Amino acid sequence: MAFSTQLGFDMTPRTFSGPINAGRTGVVAKLVDKQQPSDADVTKNLDQMKDQLLDQKRQEAFQVFASNVFNEYKKKNLVRLNAKSQSPLTGE
Repeated sequence: MAFSTQLGFDMTPRTFSGPINAGRTGVVAKLVDKQQPSDADVTKNLDQMKDQLLDQKRQEAFQVFASNVFNEYKKKNLVRLNAKSQSPLTGE
């Protein structure tokens, strides 16, 4: 659940969010306090955060690529799964 995108960064303290889908239920949040990082904190951690986000995006892109290749090969019967080696938890 991504609260930051559903709540938004534009909320002010003592305001309520709109309804948030939380799976089988829904919630409404109230922002009690809001603390902005100092300029020094932002500058100090900017390069580290950029590297983390870039690495995360690379991993996501590779997972999508690998999944698409596997599905395409499976569709063309170029890949076959051994039923004995499949994980009992995931079925893969």
